[in-house]
Parts: sequence; structure tokens; C-alpha cells
Amino acid sequence: MTTPQRRQKERVVDTLAEKLSRSAMAILTDYRGLKVQDLTALRSRLRAVGVEYSVAKNTLTRFAAQRTGREAMVVDLEGPTAIAFVYDDPATATRALQDYIRAARSPLRIKGGVLGQQRLSPEEISQIAELPPKEVLQGRLVGTVAGPLSSLVGVMNGVLSTLVYVLDERSKQLGGAEAAAS
Repeated sequence: MTTPQRRQKERVVDTLAEKLSRSAMAILTDYRGLKVQDLTALRSRLRAVGVEYSVAKNTLTRFAAQRTGREAMVVDLEGPTAIAFVYDDPATATRALQDYIRAARSPLRIKGGVLGQQRLSPEEISQIAELPPKEVLQGRLVGTVAGPLSSLVGVMNGVLSTLVYVLDERSKQLGGAEAAAS
């Protein structure tokens, strides 16, 4: 027989597991020293870039991480822990988190994180923050692919124009211009 307290903990683990499985990246932070209004401001800033920020008990987070195959994050589950669940662009999310820490001179500290099933150190998370946003990377990719394709279309167009010119001239030589006019 399960107690109401145990059922509540199971629901929390289910919720954490669901958030972990949906997120592209999870960033674990030590939130000691933050006031309630600081946490509220941080949540608001992160929510604007598609990040959900939640305080979670380490034991329950450990169970959720094991359930979702993200055991790599268990190493960072020491002391008070809050998790930033990144659902969209990891570069934008990490940049927003670091901008908040810098601008607010916050005592918030990044412990580590997971991208997929790979553990990331705080330094690696900082490197992700330096990447351009997803839209810029997609634009660069399209430009990289479109450039050679555009050149190929130009070459093909030139070859076809030359072929049409040669056929037209040959047709004139054979008297095709008089036949085409009548």
C-alpha cells in the first residue's frame, strides 16, 4: 500500500522525467543566495527563450534521470539544485542564463548539464553560449548549400543557351528559317 506522500513523490519523478525526455538540454545550477524575487526574474527571462526553470530534490531528480537515460547528470546532483529545461535552442538558452548571472551579479552557479545523454561541464556550457542562434546557423547552412547549387544552375543555363544557339544556327544553315517562317 502506498502512502499519499509516496504517491506525491512518484508524481514529481514522473513530471521531472517527462520534462527531461522533452528537453534538448538540461542545465543544473546551484541557486544558493538567490532571493525569491531573483528566482522569479530568472524564470521570467528564461521562459522568454523557451526554458523552464525548476527547483528539484536531488533524489527525485536522480530517479527521473535514470528513468530517461540521462544518468550523466547524476554527478552534479549535490547541494541545492535547480534545473533549466531547454526545449528549443541551447545556445540562446545558455546565453540568457549567463547574461542573467552577469547582469544581476548573481551568486547563481552553473554545476553542469546534459545535452542529449552527454554530460557537459560548466566550461562546455559557456562554449555553447558563444554559438550563434539556431536561425543564424540554419541560414549559414542554406547559404553553404545554395551557393554551389546556384553556380550549377548558372553553368547548366549557359550550356543550354549555347545548345539552343547552335541548333538555331544549324537550322538557319539548312534552310530551316524559311520553313519555320512559312
